[in-house]
Amino acid sequence: MSVIENFSVIDNLGSYDRAANPHGLSVRELLPTGVSWSFLECSYKIKNPHKLIPKLLLDGIGIAVVIAPFDIHENKALIVKPGGDLMWDVRAAAKAIIGQGVFSDVRYVSGSLCFFVNINGLDYRFSFDVVSGAVGVLTPSY
Repeated sequence: MSVIENFSVIDNLGSYDRAANPHGLSVRELLPTGVSWSFLECSYKIKNPHKLIPKLLLDGIGIAVVIAPFDIHENKALIVKPGGDLMWDVRAAAKAIIGQGVFSDVRYVSGSLCFFVNINGLDYRFSFDVVSGAVGVLTPSY
């Protein structure tokens, strides 16, 4: 099975010490502006000036990405196939439970891929099944 290789984030921070954050950059300023990878010897890239949050899926079968996590107008949540094509538009799949919520993060929680979303000033998360496209229950996230 072919999988994603050479996964890396793209930013303009160079060797800046993100952990110590000596210049007090905001969370948004610390985010990458892109992600790149290779699949079957071809290179792929997603870039966005509004920043993004990428997560390589387990076993390298795709990439989950939240685009423009702090911009209500540009905000998207996607699952991208290794070859760069769209696998799932998570916003469209979750529209019934999130309404106009803003996606703010994506990560694994107890082995499940979870998207985090802010709805009317409150933070929630829901699991997302990459194989079926099933959206889990909306759960408060503190």
